[in-house]
Amino acid sequence: YALLAGRVISAWRREFLRDGELTVPTQANHVRALAFGLIAGSLATGCDFHVNAENLAALKQDAARFTLHQKNYLLVEFDEFAIPPSMDQTLHELRLAGLQPVITHPERNPLLRQRLEKIEAWVAEGARVQVTGQSLWGRFGKRAEAFSKTLLDANLVHVIASDGHDVTHRPPVMDQCHG
Repeated sequence: YALLAGRVISAWRREFLRDGELTVPTQANHVRALAFGLIAGSLATGCDFHVNAENLAALKQDAARFTLHQKNYLLVEFDEFAIPPSMDQTLHELRLAGLQPVITHPERNPLLRQRLEKIEAWVAEGARVQVTGQSLWGRFGKRAEAFSKTLLDANLVHVIASDGHDVTHRPPVMDQCHG
């Protein structure tokens, strides 16, 4: 297997890497080059954390299971149908536990789009905000595009991410996000 793996990496290097640079600079090729150890950097795991009683209990038992790169950043995704009245307290408790809540793609959530003041308050208390890059150019509709720009104008955006799920329907595309 080691010999086969070496041949695959060598073939990939010949096809996609020239002078330490990717010849086809897609995010997928970047991930492959990192995984093969051909360029400097590292890969990190992570997932959106859906706030509910069961997940909060699991988080208390093993926070690393849910955080980015098993560190302290927690991607918090809100339900599109209700924001629990206890959310302020929940975010506060996450911070007290040493976690850094990052509110993911609020521009795509119809409830959060109506509650800019809540997002402002959560950021003032230490939460961070991540918008989806494709929202900035309308991939998720005009409302998401407009609200992502509202968040940017209010200096409430800390991270712009691809939120890619696959290579067909939700590819990890960021090239149109450069300003």
